Amino acid sequence: MSPSSVVWEAVGSAPRPMSSWSVGGIPLPFVPYDQSSYTALGEPPAFRPVYERALPGDDAARIPVERIRGRVILSAGGDDQVWPSDRFVREIEERRRRSGLETTTIVSASAGHHLLFPGERVTSGGRPMVRGGSAESDRELGRRVWAEIVSALGLRSAGE
Repeated sequence: MSPSSVVWEAVGSAPRPMSSWSVGGIPLPFVPYDQSSYTALGEPPAFRPVYERALPGDDAARIPVERIRGRVILSAGGDDQVWPSDRFVREIEERRRRSGLETTTIVSASAGHHLLFPGERVTSGGRPMVRGGSAESDRELGRRVWAEIVSALGLRSAGE
């Protein structure tokens, strides 16, 4: 749900940027933020421009999605204001397709960063920021993704 296709700099690591992730204690290559892009983000902030200005980044920072051998279901909202998850899912999908790997991608142009699964409520809390979408569009994306998850796992939805 709203994934990234690259490893990012750890939030708040400036002035000494470091990776958000490590393997065996060794930091992974990462895409650094363009610190100048933090100006004029609005209040509450929409962080998408910060990520867009930092891309494409170093190829070494790309998450090796080609190594995931199981079925992958990706979802993103085209109105995601946290980061460009719609762009990220297309990149992941394309790299996996070139490797002959099964990938289902569900994108809703009007949904934001956080989809809502059936029965899930809109939540508040966390850092104030613009997430995009609307409860209605995020809920519709959640229904579509949930149907794919149920199918992929060979489950039945309630009422079946």
